[in-house]
Amino acid sequence: MEARQLDILQGVLFKSLSHIPGEQKEGEAEIARLGTETDFPYALILIGSDQSRPRAVRQLSLIVLRQYVKEHGEGRLTEANKEDFHRLTLHGLGDTVPRLQTAFGMVVAAFVNLNDQATTHKIFDTLLSYLHSNQETFVVGTVKCFSYVADNFDDNTLPLLAPALLPPLTHILKNPDVFSPAIRARSASILRGCVEVFCYASEGPVASMAREAMPLWVDLFIPQLELKLCHAYGLEEVGVQIEVLKIFTLTLKSLLHIIGKQKGNEIAAKLLQYLRELVVPYTASYILSDDDGEGAALDWGESIYDDADNRVAVDVAIAEAMGSFIAVFNRGSCRAFLKSEAVPLLLDITVELMCITDAQICDWEAHPENYVAHEDELVVGNNFSIRNDAKNLIDALAERSGRTRILALLLKRLQLSGEASTASSIQWKRNEATLAAMDIAFGFDPSDHKQMHSIIQQAQLHAFLSAHLNGAQYPSYLCAQVLCSYGTVGHCFSEKQREPFTNALSKTLVPHASMPIKLASLKSLARILPNLNPREMSTVSPIGIHGICSLLQGMPAETLHFMLETLSALLGTMDEQATSSVEPSITPLLLKIWSENGNDRLLTSTIVETFEQLAKSCMCLSQMESSMIPTLIDLLQTQTTVPPFVLGTVVDLLHVVLKSYAPAEVPRPMFCALFPLLIQTALFNEDGPVLQACVQCFTDLVSTNSSQISAFEMEGASHSQRQNGVDSLLQAMSRLVSFEPEGEKTLSVGYLLASVLLTFAGNGSINIETVQSIFRMVATKISNTSNAVIIQDYIVCFSRLFLMHVPQVMEFMANSTIEVPQGDKAVTVNALERIMTVWLEYQEFFRGSYRTKICLLALAKIVLSNDARITSLSVKGDLRVDINEGRITRSSRHKSEAVYDSIPWAVRAFQILARTVDDTSECADDEDEWSNEDDSSADGEEMLLSDMIGDDGRGIYDDGDEEEAMDEGISESDPFFKIDLQTELHQFFALLASTEAANFQHYFSHLNPEEQRILRDALRK
Repeated sequence: MEARQLDILQGVLFKSLSHIPGEQKEGEAEIARLGTETDFPYALILIGSDQSRPRAVRQLSLIVLRQYVKEHGEGRLTEANKEDFHRLTLHGLGDTVPRLQTAFGMVVAAFVNLNDQATTHKIFDTLLSYLHSNQETFVVGTVKCFSYVADNFDDNTLPLLAPALLPPLTHILKNPDVFSPAIRARSASILRGCVEVFCYASEGPVASMAREAMPLWVDLFIPQLELKLCHAYGLEEVGVQIEVLKIFTLTLKSLLHIIGKQKGNEIAAKLLQYLRELVVPYTASYILSDDDGEGAALDWGESIYDDADNRVAVDVAIAEAMGSFIAVFNRGSCRAFLKSEAVPLLLDITVELMCITDAQICDWEAHPENYVAHEDELVVGNNFSIRNDAKNLIDALAERSGRTRILALLLKRLQLSGEASTASSIQWKRNEATLAAMDIAFGFDPSDHKQMHSIIQQAQLHAFLSAHLNGAQYPSYLCAQVLCSYGTVGHCFSEKQREPFTNALSKTLVPHASMPIKLASLKSLARILPNLNPREMSTVSPIGIHGICSLLQGMPAETLHFMLETLSALLGTMDEQATSSVEPSITPLLLKIWSENGNDRLLTSTIVETFEQLAKSCMCLSQMESSMIPTLIDLLQTQTTVPPFVLGTVVDLLHVVLKSYAPAEVPRPMFCALFPLLIQTALFNEDGPVLQACVQCFTDLVSTNSSQISAFEMEGASHSQRQNGVDSLLQAMSRLVSFEPEGEKTLSVGYLLASVLLTFAGNGSINIETVQSIFRMVATKISNTSNAVIIQDYIVCFSRLFLMHVPQVMEFMANSTIEVPQGDKAVTVNALERIMTVWLEYQEFFRGSYRTKICLLALAKIVLSNDARITSLSVKGDLRVDINEGRITRSSRHKSEAVYDSIPWAVRAFQILARTVDDTSECADDEDEWSNEDDSSADGEEMLLSDMIGDDGRGIYDDGDEEEAMDEGISESDPFFKIDLQTELHQFFALLASTEAANFQHYFSHLNPEEQRILRDALRK
């Protein structure tokens, strides 16, 4: 390639480095244009390899080349230049300029990451030859390059590389006098890549290699964790130790079965020694500011960055060491270590690391709202913080070693005496850290707390806490932690022992108290509130509420969220009269905070929850009619100018108010103002969450104000064209059913639709044509989706209708047809047949206690109806399993397509109902051990979905909170809300067995032996 062409490209690269925006963009655009030309990557490598050119241009050419390779591979290279291109790229690893050597390594790594086996093998052969060349620059460059590809090692590449790669790396690692910490850290990172592969290999060459190498490597790595190496070679040596710590973490997590328990305990002992060596000077100089501490002459708070831009610092190494211990405890390994005297020592070290720093103290004094951000349990582990990592280690240690044991050790550590005049700031910091550690160790298990009660009383902890409540004698951070500890362990005290705390609240939740103390008081109050007796609650709740109201204005969103959660909890403890007395001061503040933080979703949801607590008081409801409802109505009337999320909150708040009136009617003036606005919102708004909130409001109004809806006339049209409330509601329903939200979100309309039809069908106010149109839309929607949530929502609608009017609904659906897609065209099918088929196909995926119950009750009623139009249908049954094929695994499932039995509709319905019956027989104590096979159950057989059906038709993977969320919006006045499903099922099977014995025996024969046993036992009762 001509020199002139290279000079032109160099000029373009220079231009792209320009600080003038216009020139920089021109240069980048020109590089992009040149990238389409033949031999562009060859031109870049020629510039990068030319030592006579400026280093900045050489480095940029290699950066551009790396990006080019990642996107295009070697691109459009002529055959004449291809060999030279690869030679120059690999030869660059011997460049004497470290930054350029690193850049060449990244380019080579980009080629390896393309996963072209032929190219990769050639590159690896050359790299291994460089590694054994004894040429220092090539050895260093090769190690750098391998460190960039180590993450891509697998069970194919590692056996090829290991014999020639691993010995030089271990040689480099154990010779600190010959090789720099930077290159040794990279060697360790490559070995870490090998260990990661070992973790996932259970058999084959890699597993054999792991069994041979890991015990030897442990002996190699342990001597690397010595503080004297840091003194000898500087802070860079910590980078080597960080990599070794990462290897130990992997080893303790996944390879303990290879290295053995003895080696595991050796690692744990070395980790403890290393952590202790680091912690003493680090805490003395950086945390406790003790100038007399060992190693105070060293700057243990310093950070450096290696050439891979990783931060190297003592606190990073400490965090990694603590992470290794957490791996030990979570794995339940190294039991000898856990039973040894090492645990108290580790606990002492960890508490030292939890000591608050002077920087944090200054920060809290300047920005007291940061107290929540630093100390709230919700953010522990989310931010890099030695204190938070130490909290995580305390929690893991307490979980594995016993919370009562750890609490007892912490109580011994706590200094229970000493006057303010003689105590040092270091002792205050240690006491604060010990109390914070006790909060973590205390945990949340009430059975643990019973055991802890006696040792807390014996230690006279209440005396220590009450003595340190005086902020005039002690620093605010210590008083704040004392308050928090009261909240954590206070229920282990007697009421008399809690008196200093309850008395302190009246002094801390006042305007002149320091902000961290106020926030700590609120945090403590939120913790202890559920454990106070009614007399204590009547004292502290008003104090807490008035304290919060005085603090709410001007707080950042994160602190506001915490304070409003506490406010909501306090309101839940107050009687109706007390709640109504504070409502006038709370509602305006909440509305103001909402207006200032309307786009903060988390905060807004907390505001809605707080209003929900207020609305539980009937006296508050009447007050909110004048204090809040007018604001919400104004926003609804001007909704075209209101952001969607704010509008959604408006309707959410209306739902909170409307549902609180049940079972009484919503006052007529409020209904007349809100109903037409909600109709307009449902008809014209395009935001899914807003429309879902409208659905909830309509559900509330249908259950409480049906007569007013029937009598209501919508304004805005001539008298002859005016719609009544029911027609308007059906029109809104039609829009809601047809609405297609963006993304995966769906509108849940089925329950409301059934409520409307059941409520208004009998009074002649429903337009049948509108109902038919909605039914067809619903049936079409069920047929054209595979989304189980949508299907369940509308099946719930039909289920409620079936339960009330089986023959009429059957007839109505049987006389309706819908179009469903079949290949490239649409075909017309019977609505009844289609819905019944889809229903049984998805029934086992339904969620929510009430919604599942409704569907199952309806199935039972339909089976008893013995309608020939349904019983003649064939539907999908269970997955067909060939017993000769053995256990079904993921791999075998991919090889063959699943085949299902085809069975009559009534048989399938009977199976589903039978599998929902509780097995009340005495179960053996047979806690299963988890199998190593991902896809198998404990007995080695594939668990089918039909085997997972549990109580009320829910699966074994049931999540209680999710179930509750699925049933949100269900009115307790619903006639089926309190029906016991198991009682109804027993009655159904008994009735079927007595009235249709032949059918019962036929259906019964399709159950497996265990299902037959359970049903037979149920019928005997």
